[in-house]
Amino acid sequence: MKLFSSVFAFSILLLTSTAHADFIGANVEVGGFKTEADFKTNSSNDFVFEDSTGTYFSIDVQHPIPLIPNARVDTFEFDVDGKSGTTDSTLDVSLKDVTGYYGISLLWVGVEAGLLGRNISINYTEGGTDKNASNALLPMYYLSAKLSIPGTNIQIAAESKQSIDLQILADLNMVEDANDSASDVIYKIAYQPIPILGLEVGYREMNHIIDSVTMDHTGYFLGVTIDI
Repeated sequence: MKLFSSVFAFSILLLTSTAHADFIGANVEVGGFKTEADFKTNSSNDFVFEDSTGTYFSIDVQHPIPLIPNARVDTFEFDVDGKSGTTDSTLDVSLKDVTGYYGISLLWVGVEAGLLGRNISINYTEGGTDKNASNALLPMYYLSAKLSIPGTNIQIAAESKQSIDLQILADLNMVEDANDSASDVIYKIAYQPIPILGLEVGYREMNHIIDSVTMDHTGYFLGVTIDI
């Protein structure tokens, strides 16, 4: 891994780890994601995968320390069987995010913004051969907006994670794989009928271009939230 990736990873971990002493709140999300996978490589083989269910997990911790960002960790796991040309194929996807972010709230509206590093591993079978496309640390930015409906326990939210254009740094030989990219957009509604425990439902769109692989996931998700 080259200089920029190393510095980016170290910065994210340093900023998030120093915030552990005075946490005042945490939110956990876990659920299933019913998805359609559209998968392509640079080869002439056509991939056809069945609809399947992935799993996601997120923990988000806020603290009162000025200037130091809040910390968030997200994971997504998905595997499915299908066809590569006329032969059987499998697809196994693993995503891991570490995010440092700042947030502000005013009455019923909250906005968050930050930076993250995404670890991407895509294992697949093509023509009977196991292959892998990966990026150990893809820098991305994070934006989200939340609206709590007054008088209810309902919250509407949208969030976006988009990869950072690294072509300038690649021209300076500071990063590899400048053509890798990712987009991850979520729309959801959360309902918390009792203290601490709640439900969420939403729609998610993901696109990844990693090495020779282009992969899209779109679908609906349902999960449980724990707000401490």
